[in-house]
Amino acid sequence: MARRVDLPKSNLRERRRKRRFLLVALSVALALMAWAAIAGSTWLPFLRIHSVDVVGTKTVQPQDVVSAAQSQLYGGYLHLFARSNILLYPKDAIKQRLLTQFPMFQSVDVHAEHFNTLGVTVVERQPVALWCGLSVATSSSCFLVDQGGIVYAPAVVYSGDAYQRFYGSVMGDALPQQFLEASQFHSLTTLVGALEQKLGSRAQSIVVDSDHDVHVAFGNSFGLIFALDTASGDVFDRLGLALASDVFTAHPLTDFEYLDLRFGDKLYYRLRSAAPAPKTATSTATSTVTSTVHT
Repeated sequence: MARRVDLPKSNLRERRRKRRFLLVALSVALALMAWAAIAGSTWLPFLRIHSVDVVGTKTVQPQDVVSAAQSQLYGGYLHLFARSNILLYPKDAIKQRLLTQFPMFQSVDVHAEHFNTLGVTVVERQPVALWCGLSVATSSSCFLVDQGGIVYAPAVVYSGDAYQRFYGSVMGDALPQQFLEASQFHSLTTLVGALEQKLGSRAQSIVVDSDHDVHVAFGNSFGLIFALDTASGDVFDRLGLALASDVFTAHPLTDFEYLDLRFGDKLYYRLRSAAPAPKTATSTATSTVTSTVHT
């Protein structure tokens, strides 16, 4: 009859298991120590940003920019790595914070000047016009507009006609906002300036309505209407042809309410009720001048 003999339990497998556990534990401990050493080194004073130098501000106090930049340097990534470390500082976050907090900044450059100093160079927008709301009737305050059609800051109360005043819808819910595309705005401001010289009168308001028609009211109470997408040269030529016509040579501009240039070679105008009707005008309130302008 077969009998079973139990041999003494071998300790070899147990020793191998303990050895693997110790190796894993040692590896983890070394990794943690390495991470702790690296994290700790990011907090060393000679590698941390202690000051911020600001260059380029004109309307903003440099200390306000310093405070906004430093607000992004507090604390640490994962509570381990110092955000103020000159090698790890959040460059993009600082730039975005400054552009958001200060809409008057056109551009912001953030860079390390040396191990303890962060440099911030800003370029402020230059105002070329005012945006005063959706319409003249509902306007309550105005905002500065730069050459790219960016509405960026409240305007102080200006006396006289320091800037052209624009009205119409803008894109965006908070400053900075876009009024027209940059190319459209540049063309429109240039055209209005040329029209002012042509008519010898300052534009009091430039309204761009929801149909992208432009309504310009001049200081002599004369109004001009044209389509925003019409080439500036065509608008200027049509105005010149209208002013050379019999009806316009027979009356001063103050006798006209408006001239409408939106319909190709048909130029519509309206005389004020107090003005005598020209011999060539029809009996209706609105008459036309046929020009030879081709689009």
